Amino acid sequence: MEYYTCKKKRRKIKPWMLIILLMILIINLAFMIFDKKVMPNVFEIAKLTMKNKTTQLISDVSMEAYNELFIRESVLDISTDKEGNINMIKANTMKLNKLNAIISKKCNEALDKMRSEGIKIPFGWVTNSSIYYEFGPDIKVNVDPIGNVSTKFVANFESAGINQTRYTVSLEVEAKLNVQVPLYMEEISVKTEVPLADAITVGKIPNTAIDLGSFGKENFQAIGKN
Repeated sequence: MEYYTCKKKRRKIKPWMLIILLMILIINLAFMIFDKKVMPNVFEIAKLTMKNKTTQLISDVSMEAYNELFIRESVLDISTDKEGNINMIKANTMKLNKLNAIISKKCNEALDKMRSEGIKIPFGWVTNSSIYYEFGPDIKVNVDPIGNVSTKFVANFESAGINQTRYTVSLEVEAKLNVQVPLYMEEISVKTEVPLADAITVGKIPNTAIDLGSFGKENFQAIGKN
């Protein structure tokens, strides 16, 4: 009696299946490279761009408000005695309070507008080559302001030579933002110092000469003489 055995035929993998598998591998590899190599560079550029844009925004708003309020008046009023020595440096607190309110309001409005519009970065920027800066699609960067901006006036008095004192007054504005690009998000803080007054006076300044009015320690930081 003869027995016959049937050999199972091996199924051959069809070429189109190999092509699909290869495409899946290539796509996964591309995503891995994009996530590990490209996006970190994009995110760093996005944060730097957002910091620069926010700093410029705060500076423009602050100087515009300052120029409107202090056309004919100065930030600090200086009075001297008969010998020319300074006996009082008084802050124009009414105008500074108004300046503080205007800057805070306008900065918050400008940041809200930035949130609705976002900014776009050309993909070519990640190459670090000026040749490709304008090539490729734009990557949208979303920004979400965290709370309202905080402000603080800073006065600095220091020696500027024999019997001379330099005084500066600046406005410190800080904004906190959430910067978002695909796959990445981070909170950043942008702090900008806007100069308001810078002058050199001749004569001695007594320790009790500085009158910061209603600002006190909460809103006006005075840095002692050197």
